[in-house]
Amino acid sequence: MVRLVSRLLAPAATVYRPALLLFRTRSALLATALVLALPVAGMPTDSTIGPAHSCSRDDHPVGFHGHFASIEQAVVAATNRFNPYSIREDREYMGAVLRHKHPGQGTGAPAFTYTAAAGHAHQDRITLKLKIPSDYKIVAFWHTHGAEHWSRRYFSDVDTRLAKDWNLPFYLADFSGLLRVYKPGGRTLSHTQARRLGLGLRTGYAKGKIVTHPDNGEAIKVSTRIPAAGTTILAGGPGALSAQCQIQPAGGIST
Repeated sequence: MVRLVSRLLAPAATVYRPALLLFRTRSALLATALVLALPVAGMPTDSTIGPAHSCSRDDHPVGFHGHFASIEQAVVAATNRFNPYSIREDREYMGAVLRHKHPGQGTGAPAFTYTAAAGHAHQDRITLKLKIPSDYKIVAFWHTHGAEHWSRRYFSDVDTRLAKDWNLPFYLADFSGLLRVYKPGGRTLSHTQARRLGLGLRTGYAKGKIVTHPDNGEAIKVSTRIPAAGTTILAGGPGALSAQCQIQPAGGIST
């Protein structure tokens, strides 16, 4: 049985230390490890954003992707890009959404960007390492839940614990393409409700809230299938779209 290590996760007010989280997803016996390499006071950190957004899942797993105007635009772009691979490979993908602390002050830096890392196929395990530039802060987390299974529509007890420990929203894209968010203080299922749904004897599972389009209020659906070669997909999410990606037959990307 994997025990949850949560006390190490609370972000320090002024000094940041590497933090380790071990938690379960979809199985009481399988662990997910999240390692956040946060900048220690006085330690040099990267100050620039790395590769621009593309549609390839083979980019450096801890690189920074995209230029987005909102958290949800970044989340939709991330899940549009990685959810199809998550479903096909039965592999979790996870990342953070970062916000520039001083956007638009002559730096040309985007307000929001996201990171991504791949887990282990069929094992419900993922290690996410983040080196956060000093001028960015984490404002949300996102993840996928792999291949189709009815239980994977729910946030696990450790998903909700992560959101509460960090006091940040946690987004989930499932095999149907539905995008949900669990926010700290949100409702969780009781012991009885979880048992009736077949989720086991633990508490803390949650349905979360469906993310809707800001213009029409309709539920946002993200990609579930890998685009065919030559297909152009939109990668910006709700509102203004930031990029179009052309899928090439040999796996190359043009933006």
